[in-house]
Amino acid sequence: MLTARNLQCSRGRRRVLDAIDIDLPAGEVLGVLGANGAGKSTLLGTLAGELTPEPGLLLNGREMAAWSVASLARCRAVLPQSPGLGFDLPARDVVAMGAYPFPELAPRALATLIDRTLEIADVRALAPRAYQSLSGGEQQRVQFARTLVQVLACRAADEYRVLFLDEPTSSLDPRHQLLLLQAVRTLSRTDGLAVLVVLHDVNLAARWCDRLLLLADGRTVALGAPADVLSPAHLATVYGMDATVIDSPVHPGTPMVVFG
Repeated sequence: MLTARNLQCSRGRRRVLDAIDIDLPAGEVLGVLGANGAGKSTLLGTLAGELTPEPGLLLNGREMAAWSVASLARCRAVLPQSPGLGFDLPARDVVAMGAYPFPELAPRALATLIDRTLEIADVRALAPRAYQSLSGGEQQRVQFARTLVQVLACRAADEYRVLFLDEPTSSLDPRHQLLLLQAVRTLSRTDGLAVLVVLHDVNLAARWCDRLLLLADGRTVALGAPADVLSPAHLATVYGMDATVIDSPVHPGTPMVVFG
C-alpha cells in the first residue's frame, strides 16, 4: 500500500505541500479537490514518485526513494493533465505502449488486454486512426486506455497497483466524463486497484469517489467520505466562496454542491 506521513514538498523557497497524511488502500478511489494552486498536481506527482521522493512516503513498506523507475512502472501508472506524443502512431499502438514495463507479456495476452482497455475507454472505433488526427478528448481517452494497460498488465493476485489520474475529465464531454469515472470505480472493485484522481468538478467527485481529500495552500482541510467532508465550511475554506450542500435528487445519500 502507498502511505504518506507528514509529507512535505518544496519548489525553490516555496513550500507547496505540508504535513500531508494519506493512505491509498487497494480497492478504493480517492478524489483530490482544491482551488488552482492548492497543490493537487504536486501531490499526485510526489505520490507517484515523479518528483523528488520525500521522507515518510512508503510504497509496500519501502521508502519511495528505494524504488527504481522500472520497478515503479510495474505497479503504478500516471495519466497527466496534458499527455503529449511527439510522433504519430495508430491509436492502438499508443495504447500498447502501456505494456512496455512488461516485456514478458505474451502477444496473445497483450492483444486481449488492449482490446479490453479500448472497450473500457470507448475508443475501439478509434484504434486504427492516427493519434494526431484525433480530437483532444479522443486523445485523452486513448491515453486513459494506455494507462489501464500498464496498471492491469501485472496479474499477480497479491500485487498492489495504483492508478494516478490528473484532471482526466477536463477535455471530455459529459458522457465520457461519466464513463471514465464509472470505469475507474468499477476497476477499483473488480481488479483491486488503488486510485487517486484529481478533479475540479466537486459533484463528479462526490458521485464517484469513495473518499475525498480537500486541499488549500498545500494543507489538508478535510479527508473522508464525501458526505462528511463536503460541508459549507470546508468548501468556503477551499474555494473562498459560499456553497449550499444538499442531498442529490438523483443519487440519494450523495451530496450535491451548489456554489454561489
